Formats: sequence, structure tokens, C-alpha cells
Amino acid sequence: MSEKFPVLLLLASLLCFPASGQAGPSTSTTTAASQQQTTTADLKARISKNPEDYHAWFELGVLQASAHQMQDAITAFRQVIALQPSLAEPHNNLAVIYNELGKWQEAVDELEVSLKLNPQYTTAYMNIGDMYVKLAADAYKKSLETHDRSDVRIRYSRLLHINDPEPALPEATPESAHKRPQPQPAQAVAAPLPTAQQPVSEAPAPTDVSHETIAGSLPATHDILSAVEAWRLAWSNRDTNGYFAAYADNFDPGSQFSSIDEWKKSKARIINSKKFIRVSLDHIEVAATPGDEFRVKFLQRFRSDNFSSDDKKELLLKQTPDGWKIVHEATL
Repeated sequence: MSEKFPVLLLLASLLCFPASGQAGPSTSTTTAASQQQTTTADLKARISKNPEDYHAWFELGVLQASAHQMQDAITAFRQVIALQPSLAEPHNNLAVIYNELGKWQEAVDELEVSLKLNPQYTTAYMNIGDMYVKLAADAYKKSLETHDRSDVRIRYSRLLHINDPEPALPEATPESAHKRPQPQPAQAVAAPLPTAQQPVSEAPAPTDVSHETIAGSLPATHDILSAVEAWRLAWSNRDTNGYFAAYADNFDPGSQFSSIDEWKKSKARIINSKKFIRVSLDHIEVAATPGDEFRVKFLQRFRSDNFSSDDKKELLLKQTPDGWKIVHEATL
């Protein structure tokens, strides 16, 4: 069965809904009126009855992103990915959110995953092109701030005015960056759709993750994913305080450390030694254990200036008075 998903367009960050079965980049007159009748409370009620309803999770993420509830939207789209890891659309929407948060490289990372899942995804190609322009302009700007060169100014100017209708452009300086055309508010319209030979909205059967991988009540699952996302973001931001706050006081650091304090000193030294850190999580699986803990498994992609790795990881989380905390961590 062919299924359609709303996608978020990157530059304008508008809530857009695909036209029903229309191909090509033409704009649909379909509006979001019918979608607006569905509230966040309605979707949470649906999820409460069936936590594996990834359609409801997807729609919830779109509504939350439109309401600028970005962390909640990230959690919702991560849940969609956990339930349906072969879908490209949630990765595109995460890229939109990370763009809004100023996390441009993380946006690119999500779009790259999206295009790996669906090499025919037109919207993701458009979005990743826009992100590359942003990253390139930022790099040229920093170059000009350290050494003014006319050839770099020309390249910088072209990027700043890449969306202008006229090809004749004045030279730009770093101080002119604030004049870069910004997306203007507009009515929500349909995103460009792929042709009939590019079925990006067809919901595939789960492959790497079965429907049994998401277990437990809605509040627990939502809160656990939120805790894991906070841990990932703190690590990516080299925020050691936020990173260590994700761990329980009785966290087991492993046999190579004599205490949690020794482990923290070692981790802080490693984190602070990096010029940048990017962490992304794929194929997330959440399952309750026989006790009162939850096990979260995922593929962790770690990138830094001097080290990169892709590892299967497992976190064991337990509820504490301060929320869900990591009590055990392992590389599988």
C-alpha cells in the first residue's frame, strides 16, 4: 500500500503536505486544514493505545516541529526511525529541525542517511544542496576574516546571492552576511514530489527492526528516547556537564576504572581534546527488561577531528528521582 507522509522543507521550514498521487514539482492547492484538525492530544491518545503507530508518531513530530517544540519533535521522529528504519522522510525532517537549531553539520548527516535509504528522494537532494551552500558560505566568511582575498570575496558573494534572480552580483564582504536573502513566510504548500518511479512515500515493511523492538508504556518510551537524545546532543556539543548528567550516580564505568570519578576525568579529558564531535544514532531499539530498566540498542556513528567509528551500542536506563539515567553502557 502506498502511503504519504508530510515533509518539512528546509529553507522555509514550513509544514508541507504531499499532494495525493501527483508527480513532479508542481505546487498542490491542498492545504493543511484537514491536518490541523488533528491535535497533539489526539495523536498522543492514538500512540497511547498503540505505541507502534509510526504514522501517529510522524504526524506528532510534524505538529511539534511546526509549534517549535524541537526537542519533542526530535524524539518523535527518532521513534519513527526506531519503528521503521527504512523510511527516509523522518531523517529529512530531523535535518530541518537541526537546521533551525543551527546544527548544520548534523542536518547534513541526517540528509546523507536519508539519501542512502532512498537515492531518488528529490526533496532531500534539494535540502542537502542548501546545507552545503550554508556550510561553504560560512567557510568563505571565516577565510575572509583571517585573510582578505578578491577571489574568495567573489565566491562568497555568489553564495550569498545564489537565490537571486539576476546573475550580476556585487562583491560581498563578511560584514554583508546579514544581508543574505532569508526565507519569507508563506502559505503551506505541497513539497515537490518525485515521479511515479520514485516511491518515497511507500511504507516498506520493517527490515532491521521488528515491531517487537518498541516495548513499554508511551510515557516511558517517550521519556527514555528524550533522555538518550539529550545524552547524544550533550556529547555532540562537547557539553561535559550535560553529558555526565545523563548517567546515574551508580553507573558502572567498567573494570578499567576504579571509580566513577576516575571515569569522568578520563571522558572529560577525551571530550575536551576534540575540536569537534558529531554523534548520530541509527536503528534505535527500545525494550523493557524483566526488571524496571529499559535497554536501548543502536548503531552509533561517532565523528571527530581525529577519530571516527561506527559501533553497535547498548545503554541500560533506569528511572531515578531525576528522570531516566544510564546505569550501564556497552559496545556490542
